[in-house]
Amino acid sequence: MFRRALLLVTALCTIATPAHAQFVVIDPANLVQTTLIAYRVQQHYTELRAQYLTVLRMAQRLGVSIGFGRLRLP
Repeated sequence: MFRRALLLVTALCTIATPAHAQFVVIDPANLVQTTLIAYRVQQHYTELRAQYLTVLRMAQRLGVSIGFGRLRLP
């Protein structure tokens, strides 16, 4: 039984033909929308990083050590 199954699998692999690739489709509207989203994400990240650095600089001027060890939850 195993030998027959192995022979069948070998025959199918030998006969099988490779699949051909499909045509590449580019949707200009989708590409523009994705590019705009990526640009907005980059702008948002830059703004958040600037805000973080400002808060960090303010905390250093106050002499506060930023860490979660000093915070307590009620």
